[in-house]
Amino acid sequence: MAREVVVLGKVRGNINASDRVDIRSEGSLTGDVAAARISIEDGAYFKAASTFANPATPETEPHLPPPNPPSLKPKAKAPVHADGRLAE
Repeated sequence: MAREVVVLGKVRGNINASDRVDIRSEGSLTGDVAAARISIEDGAYFKAASTFANPATPETEPHLPPPNPPSLKPKAKAPVHADGRLAE
């Protein structure tokens, strides 16, 4: 299944997309569409049944490792007096 489908020409048949189907002004679609979102520009031809579903949930999305955090190395502490002033 495609994540995103852009229709620029003539399509006769069904389209399944996990995210979005975009039918541009010069596009023509005759068939069924199953997607989370659909966009139809002015001038496009659309004759179809459509089914909208929520985008993939975190349980169904592929697991990606978290981005590398910036260095968490502790900074050197400057000596401080009891009243909060920096020691020289």
